[in-house]
Formats: sequence, C-alpha cells, structure tokens
Amino acid sequence: MKRIGLCVGILVWLLSSVSCSTYYYSTLSSADRAGDRTPAGEFVQENDTARVIYRFSGEDAPVHITIYNKLDEPLYVDWRRSAIIIDDQATSYSPDALLFEDEAGLTSSELAMIPPRAMIQHQPLTLADFSFNKIPKSEYRQVKFPDAKGDYADLYVKEYTLEDSPLYFRSYITLLTGGRGYDLPQSLVFEKSFYISQLVRAGGLSPKHFTPTAQNAGDTFYVRYVKGRTLGYTMLSVVIIAGAVAVEVAVDPNERY
Repeated sequence: MKRIGLCVGILVWLLSSVSCSTYYYSTLSSADRAGDRTPAGEFVQENDTARVIYRFSGEDAPVHITIYNKLDEPLYVDWRRSAIIIDDQATSYSPDALLFEDEAGLTSSELAMIPPRAMIQHQPLTLADFSFNKIPKSEYRQVKFPDAKGDYADLYVKEYTLEDSPLYFRSYITLLTGGRGYDLPQSLVFEKSFYISQLVRAGGLSPKHFTPTAQNAGDTFYVRYVKGRTLGYTMLSVVIIAGAVAVEVAVDPNERY
C-alpha cells in the first residue's frame, strides 16, 4: 500500500510540474460604419425590423448571436443562408440542417422563428486554430495592465490595424419576413465584419484575473496553450503502469484467483 501511495504522490507532482498554461487575450474591433459597440463590448446592428447583437467572450471566441424581433409579426432566421466568412471561406451557421418544405415553400428545419417583440440566442460555433504562440516575443511591447484584483501586471501587448490583423472575418445573417398566404417571404441581410485589434500575451494570468474577461467583455476572448501536456501524458502512463504493478505486488497471493 505504501507503493500505491508513493505512485499517487508522484502522479500529483508530475501533473502540477510539467504543465504550464500561457494565456493570450484578443480584443475584436469592427471597421464598419454601421452599428455600435456598447460599453460591455457587444457589437450591435439594428434597423426598424430587428436588432442583432454579437458577443465573443470565452475561450476560443465562441460566436454568440442574439436577434431581437421588433415587429408585431413573426420573424424568421434562415441559418442555412447565414454564415461566417474567414479568408473568403464561408461556413454555414447551420451545417447539419435537414431539408424539407412546409406549406409556404420554406425549409422549416433551417429556420428559427422569433415571435413578435421577442428574441432568440444562438451560439453556432467557436473560432479555433489560432497560432498566437508562434508570434515572436520581440514583436510585443511590455506594458503594465491593471488586473481584476486592483494590482498591476507586466504583460506583453501587440496592436493591429485592419490591414495587418492576424484574423479578419465577416458574419452574414439572413432574416425572412412575411410569407403569409400567397406572398413570398422577403429576405433581409445583416452583415458585420470583425478583426483582432489587440493581442495580449499574459503568461499565467488566468481569465478570472484579467480585467476584460473577468468583467465578461463581449469583444474579448482568450486562447490557452499548455506546455508539457504531451510529456505529462507520457509520465502519467508510466505512473499508471507502475501503480498497476504495485497493486499486483501488494495483493496477497492467497487472495488471487
């Protein structure tokens, strides 16, 4: 049993020592003339028909969309004809939707109905495959950032313009109105572009201590890289095997089948 306890102790020590997280925090901006960014970091577009709100707070930039129907009749979101566009490559917000037609000729499984004066929320995907860890440290400038505890941390910051940003993407949303009786539904498009305007290399400063993410700012997301994860898994396998051997040795031979 002492050997088992020793193996468990080694396992805890290995997992705590070989893994080290580095956090990168990105701020998104938009160069579009239409729309606003609220103090909470939400991107808002609206007209007399609808209000569309974007948030990206969280790990790997989850695309969180809120659509409010301003009309006194139902409004429909056509997710199959709505997409995110990165590097001219469009990815539908509803890639797995089934196709069938209702009485009005609409593919109902692709549509989300918003009742009058109501809203829906949708998080179709996250933005992944970032390579921030490949950016040389020499490209950053060191600044003092206030953290969520009121202290100051020395972090590394890199600013971007629309032209040199490592990420630029567009969101394209199709809404449908009408479609009663013999009337054909009218489509309405909301399009919004975004780009990374600031990148912060924060070392081990976690999201709960980084002020924008601690305040759940809608224009800020984070990416976490873990060093030593492969080594940790390899050592974990070794410890598990050693633990199994220890258990085998510790079992009373008379109790074996």
